[in-house]
Amino acid sequence: MADNLRILPASVFQRDREAEKTEHLQWYGLGKLHPTHLGDTLDNGRYTIVHKLDHDSHSLSWLARDHRTNTWRRIDIAQASSDMHHGAHSTLRAVNEHLAERTAHGHEHANAQGLAVAKFTLHGPNGAHLCVVFPLEDAMNCFRWSVRDECEMNARWFVRQCAQLRAETRAGDAPKSVHDISRAEMLRILGRPRVLHVNAELRSIAGVEGLVRQEHLPRYLVVRPDRIVDQIDFWLSPKAFEK
Repeated sequence: MADNLRILPASVFQRDREAEKTEHLQWYGLGKLHPTHLGDTLDNGRYTIVHKLDHDSHSLSWLARDHRTNTWRRIDIAQASSDMHHGAHSTLRAVNEHLAERTAHGHEHANAQGLAVAKFTLHGPNGAHLCVVFPLEDAMNCFRWSVRDECEMNARWFVRQCAQLRAETRAGDAPKSVHDISRAEMLRILGRPRVLHVNAELRSIAGVEGLVRQEHLPRYLVVRPDRIVDQIDFWLSPKAFEK
């Protein structure tokens, strides 16, 4: 994974347009966000983190590969247990409702609604974190909460982008589903991951020197992919696939 990273200068953290693409270092520490890195494995090795999708002060959203079912998933990693007990218990309740509806109405209905697939707990240096797994194969859900994109970033978008990529490179037919897209193709679609090393310079810029211990911070911050646009010929559009 390290060979695929694009290292950005710490000064990027100061630019308003770029700074909003990554989380603040102040969001890390005991009871706060979990320091997550590309290539991390979660839930006893079941999921591998491949790219970032979004972030806010309460959770980080990642693209992950589920090795048990050979599918693509979105995993939201919430703040640590101190927050979960005092303010985010409603999140856990909502997730439990998602899973109950999935059991009652079936996976097809749940996926179309973008309901959670699973949950698990991640224990890290900042505490115990609720992790929620969401589907990518639905037609309605948009996977980024804080970005105004020109089109919905969902399974159909990934399939269209991969179809365009394969057509341009003559690498074969369009994928039958989002789960047929390879890891290399996902990185081409979202762009090579860009990172900011959390070193003394970045800590100084962020104003957290002496406030947050190094073990509570990630080694690097992953910059969120750029705004999603959709510039594709009609024959690669959703209508063409429906026909």
